[in-house]
Amino acid sequence: MSTKQQTSIGAGVDWKFVIQYSIVLSVLAYLIFIGGRDETILIDFSVTRFNLILFTVLFICWLCFCIITGKEIIETDSILYALLFLGVTFISVLLSEKFWQSFNEFYIWGLYFLIFIGIQQLINFRWKRELIFNCFLLIGSLANLAKILQIARWYSIWLLNTNRGLLIAFQNRGKSPNLSAAFANLILMMALARFVNNKNDPKKTSLIFIILSSVFIVILTSSGGGMLGMVGGVGIIIAIRAIQEKGIIRKIWNDNKRFIFYGVIFFLILIIIGVSYIINRSGLGTRYIFWKVAFQVFKNHPVFGSGPYTMGNQLLRSISVPPNVIHIHAHNIFLNILGELGIVGLGVFLLVIYNFLKNSYKIIKIENSYITVGALGALGSFFSHGMVDTLYVSPYLAMSLITIISMSSAPSKISKYTKKPIVRSASVWAAGFIICIGWILLIQRIPLENAIRHYDQNKEYAVEDLKLLEKWKPNWALGFQQRAITESFLAIEDKENQLEHLHIAIDYFKKTIKSDPMWATNYANLGVLYKEIGEYSQALAMMEQASILAPDSALIALNYAIIAEETGEYDLARKYYWNYILLGGIETSGPFWHETNLRNKIYYENRKINFRNQYAEWNDKNFRWKIYPDRFSSRIHLKLAEYYLDRGEHLLALPEIQQVELMADKRGGDYLELLWLKSKMSIHKGEYLEGLDFAKSALDGWRFQSIYGPGTYGESNYSKLFHRSPSIDDDLIPQFKFAPIPETWINRMVEVGKWYSEIDETKEAKRIFLEVISIDSNNEDAIALLEELDANNNCDD
Repeated sequence: MSTKQQTSIGAGVDWKFVIQYSIVLSVLAYLIFIGGRDETILIDFSVTRFNLILFTVLFICWLCFCIITGKEIIETDSILYALLFLGVTFISVLLSEKFWQSFNEFYIWGLYFLIFIGIQQLINFRWKRELIFNCFLLIGSLANLAKILQIARWYSIWLLNTNRGLLIAFQNRGKSPNLSAAFANLILMMALARFVNNKNDPKKTSLIFIILSSVFIVILTSSGGGMLGMVGGVGIIIAIRAIQEKGIIRKIWNDNKRFIFYGVIFFLILIIIGVSYIINRSGLGTRYIFWKVAFQVFKNHPVFGSGPYTMGNQLLRSISVPPNVIHIHAHNIFLNILGELGIVGLGVFLLVIYNFLKNSYKIIKIENSYITVGALGALGSFFSHGMVDTLYVSPYLAMSLITIISMSSAPSKISKYTKKPIVRSASVWAAGFIICIGWILLIQRIPLENAIRHYDQNKEYAVEDLKLLEKWKPNWALGFQQRAITESFLAIEDKENQLEHLHIAIDYFKKTIKSDPMWATNYANLGVLYKEIGEYSQALAMMEQASILAPDSALIALNYAIIAEETGEYDLARKYYWNYILLGGIETSGPFWHETNLRNKIYYENRKINFRNQYAEWNDKNFRWKIYPDRFSSRIHLKLAEYYLDRGEHLLALPEIQQVELMADKRGGDYLELLWLKSKMSIHKGEYLEGLDFAKSALDGWRFQSIYGPGTYGESNYSKLFHRSPSIDDDLIPQFKFAPIPETWINRMVEVGKWYSEIDETKEAKRIFLEVISIDSNNEDAIALLEELDANNNCDD
C-alpha cells in the first residue's frame, strides 16, 4: 500500500471519536461489571484500592484540564438537587446509630454522585451523549449474550441428564435473580426507546436482539418483581409514544387491533405471574414484615432516619437470624429511604425525582429525545420493581441507573445551567470531599487487612494490627469483635497464658456489645467464654440475652442448653435442647446425645416422635413416585442417588448426582450431601485423590459451621452484608461448642479413614480415626481400625 493511500485512509478516521468511544466503553464496563460488583468495590481490598486510585487520578486530571484550558464546568439544577440530597444524607450519617457503617455507605453514594456529575461534564465538553448511550447498549448486549450462553450451557447439561423438560426456574442456577432481572430491564428500556423512536434505524437488528434477550432473561429469572418492573417500564414508554403521536394512535389501533390485544393480554399475564410469584414464592406476608420494620424505624427516627445502610441491623432485631436468611434492606425503595434517611431524606429524594421528571417532560416535548424516553422507562422499571425490592443497595445496578439518568439530564438546548470556574463549583468541592473520605476509609482499613493476612500465620501479629485498628478507627464494633475472636483462639493455642487471653477476649466482647448492643452472637460468644472461666451466672445471663435477640438461632439454643445443664438448670436446659432440635432440624444421633442422662432422655423422646412420622422404607418404585410431585427438589435426587450408590448401581446414580449439582445451593446442607456422593462416585472409579478432596470438603462443612447453622459452609456474611467490610471469621462463632456431628457423618468419617488406609496414607487415616474417637470414645469401628494400623506399623518396624 502506498503512502498516499495510507494517508487518505487515515484521514478518513475520526480518531477523536475512536478515542472517546474506547474510553467510555472501558470505563463503563469497569464501573458496572468490575468496580461496581457487590463483592468487589465493597469487600475486596485490591479492587477498593484500585477504584479509589482511579477516581483520584480522574479527579486530578479533571481539575488540571479545566485549570489549564480555562474551561468552565456546568451546574445544572439536577446537579444541585443531587448535591442537596447528598448533604441531607451526610447529616443522617452524623446522626446515625452506626456511624462507621453509614459513613462507608455515604462514600459509596458519593461515588454515584461523582459518576453523575462526571458524565454531565463530559457532555458539556462536547462529548456526544449518543456515544455514551451506544457504549451502554453495547455493554448491555454483551451482558445479555453472556447470560444467554450461560443459560444455554445450563440447559444443555440439564437436558443431557434428565428428561424433565425446560420448565426449570432460572434462579436455581444463577445468583441474585432479582438483580439480573433489574439490570436486564434497564438495558431493555434504553433499547426499546431507540427502537420505537426511529423506524429507519440501521441498527434495528441489534436492537431487536437486545430487546428479545432482555425479555427472555427477565422471564427466565422467575423474578416477580422483575416482571412488574418490565411491565411498568414498557408501559411508560408506550404511554409517552402514545402522547407524542396522538394523530396516528387511531390508525395504529385500527391497523393492529389483534396484535395490540394480544400484547395487552401478554403483559396482563406477566403482571399476574409477577404478583402471584411474589405472594406464593417469597410471600407478601414476609415483605409486610420488612415494611413494618421500616415504618417502625421511621417512627423511632422520624427526621433524619437511623442512618444509611442500617436497615439490615434494624431487621436483625425483628427477624431473628440465623437460621433465617440475612436481609439488608426493607424490600421497598421508598420505605427503605424513609427508615434510613427519615422524612427529610425521603422528601429530598422525591424532590430529585420530581426535578428529573419535570426536565424530562420539557426535553421530550421540545427535542423528542429517545434517550430521555428510555431514561423515564428505566426509572419507571426501577421503581416498579423497587416496590418489592430495594435495588439501589446493589452498586452495579445503581451505577447503571446513574449512567442512564446522567445521559438524559446532561446539558441540552433547553437546559438551564450556570457555567463557572472549577474552583468555584460546589459540586466539585463535594467530589473532592468524597475522594478524601475514600482515602480516610482506606487508610483505616489497612490494619484490618494486615490482621486478616497475619491471622493464619501468626495471631500475635494479628493482635498488634488490631490494636492499631482500634487507634485509627475507635468504637468500631467489628474491630472490637475481631480482637475478641483472635484472643479466643490464642487462648486455645497458648495454654500458658490461656486465662489472660480469655479475660482480654471477654473485655473486647464487652466493648463490642457496648458499641453494638443488638448483635446477638457476641452475647453468645461472651456467654461461652464466661463458662470457660467458671462464671456460670454471667454465662447464663449472656445466653439469655442472646436468645432474646435471636430466638430462632439453633446454635445459640444449643450453647444455652449446654451451659444450663452444667449449672444444674435442667428444666432450662431441656427447653433449649428441644429448641435446638426444632429450630435446626438436626439429626439427634451420635455420642453427644448419650453423654448425659438428660440428653439421652431427649434422644429417645425425639426418636419416638420421628419413628411415628417415618416414611415406609423406600424402594425404587417409591423413589420414582416421590420425584414427580416435587421434581425440582435437590433433596429427592440426593436420596435417589444415595439409594443407587448403596445398591452398587453407579450408572443410575450418576445422572441424579449431576442434576443435584445443577440445582443445589452451595451454602446449604444439600451441597455437603452432594460432595459426599461425588466422593463415593470418585472412589468407585478408583480416583482416590479426587474422592478424598470431595470428602474433606464435605466433612469441613460440619467441622467449621457458619452462622446459618450446622452442616453449612462458613462465610463472613454478617460482615459483608451489614458492615460492607472484610473480617477474619466474625460469624463462624469459633468459640461456640460446635453442634454435635450426627452418627451418619461419624460413620462417613470412619469410611474416609478406610479410604486413606487403602492408598497407604497411614498418617491421615490415623488422624481421622483419632478424630472419630475424640468425638465418640466408644466407636468400635474406629478403635479396631486404629489398632489394626498400629499393629501393621509394628510389624513393618
